[in-house]
Amino acid sequence: HDQLLECVAAALLSTAGYADDPGVDAHVSHRLRSLAGNARSPSPTISSGERATVLPRQHSTEPGFTTEANHLPLSYDLYTLAGLPIDQRQSPDVRAVVHTVLSDGYQAQAAAHGTANRPGGVRSPLGWKMALPGYWDEAPTLKADTVLSAVIMAHFDVALEHPWMQRTVALLQSYASSDQSYCFPPEALRDEPNGYWPARRMGLEPKPRRRRQRELESTFWMLKISTLSYRGPKPIFYQEVSAKTMLA
Repeated sequence: HDQLLECVAAALLSTAGYADDPGVDAHVSHRLRSLAGNARSPSPTISSGERATVLPRQHSTEPGFTTEANHLPLSYDLYTLAGLPIDQRQSPDVRAVVHTVLSDGYQAQAAAHGTANRPGGVRSPLGWKMALPGYWDEAPTLKADTVLSAVIMAHFDVALEHPWMQRTVALLQSYASSDQSYCFPPEALRDEPNGYWPARRMGLEPKPRRRRQRELESTFWMLKISTLSYRGPKPIFYQEVSAKTMLA
């Protein structure tokens, strides 16, 4: 459980712009050694291309199982890595971790990576995977975490090339208006005040967020994805929104 809290804290600090903090840097180095080492192992915890994958006993997701090390990427790991400078996000170790998240074997796993038995019979979660909504769907529909997942994964070049990202961006683009602004339904713009979720505060406007507020927020997040993807000769898409549209 202490490891989970450390991952949550690192994600919060990295998302807030403190990725260069010595404590965060030490955490990232330690986690990357574990996660990338497992991804490159001759017998990794999960295998790319296999939807039905049984994890070894030391990575069991059975309730109450205690483990001293977790070699599977947590959602918080992706939030932390997304906050790194672009040159670090393109490192072989980070690419290996993102490849793991984008594999069939990883996406087929249960949402929670097991629980830990604590003194007094208390069970605590070890963390949750980086689930990608619509991963198995040829024609995905908008779900609660679709926009958030696309924003996080757009930080990584290897993810921009993946079919899941291509399908997801096409889905989000279907919400464009004639003036190229966007307006997602309220449930797609997560804004939860509490919990273990450092990135589920997507609201830019105070509640209640009416249609105009949602339009501004939706367009902001699409511009964010566009900016992140426009890093090479073949950007996933490029979005232009006039100042008149944003200030109307």
